[in-house]
Amino acid sequence: MAMLGYCTVGSNRLQEAKTFYDALLGSAGIIPMFEHPSGGRVYGNDVGLSREGRCVRGGRCGGGADEGAPGERAPKSYMSYFRDLDGNKLCAYCVV
Repeated sequence: MAMLGYCTVGSNRLQEAKTFYDALLGSAGIIPMFEHPSGGRVYGNDVGLSREGRCVRGGRCGGGADEGAPGERAPKSYMSYFRDLDGNKLCAYCVV
């Protein structure tokens, strides 16, 4: 089980980014918790990533781009890379 502790992602297209991250994070069981005073949104919950990267493939849906298919990158470490609507590169990983 991978855990996301903290992440901040900027956007020049805030409303579109909220829709993108609602769908992406929602596919992993991470839900909006509250709107941030800056205009952003705060999400929360534990996140799991299968070895196949099922919960991060959603990064390509809704306008994201694949930057590295899910796979083993080091012994017992599985990672997947993608870019969001603003080109921010993100990585989801799992250590088993």
